[in-house]
Amino acid sequence: MTDDAALAFVDRCVEVPFDGAAVQVRPLTVGQCIALSAELESVLPALGPAIAAVQGGGDVASALVSLLATRGVALLSAVSVCTGIPIERLQSSRDIAGLVALIVAIVKLNMDFFAQQAGAVRSTLAVALSANGDGQTASTASAPAATH
Repeated sequence: MTDDAALAFVDRCVEVPFDGAAVQVRPLTVGQCIALSAELESVLPALGPAIAAVQGGGDVASALVSLLATRGVALLSAVSVCTGIPIERLQSSRDIAGLVALIVAIVKLNMDFFAQQAGAVRSTLAVALSANGDGQTASTASAPAATH
């Protein structure tokens, strides 16, 4: 592993003020990536403009407000998965600026997942699931028994 590759795995943490408390946003764990993928299934196609805004210094707030308007429930569930903040607290908060700051921090710290891995994983899974035509793997029950 090169020094550059090792640096990519440093556990970074950003504190974001939300609803009167400092929330620590960290890179996602494998378990969070799995849970997040399920939450973002409907959001990923619409997430592109928000990611582009974060990467290119565009109008992040407008992109995220649009995302909240069209896919708000799934997005709040995703924020809950990423931060551990209960969904009820997110829904009852009046701190929209803090919510936007959380989303931006989550996306920035996990840009590789959002921009590359999520799409690649979805494509790989789609190919694997369609390889047998019905989404199921072939049974090995009819294979000859191993002999020792």
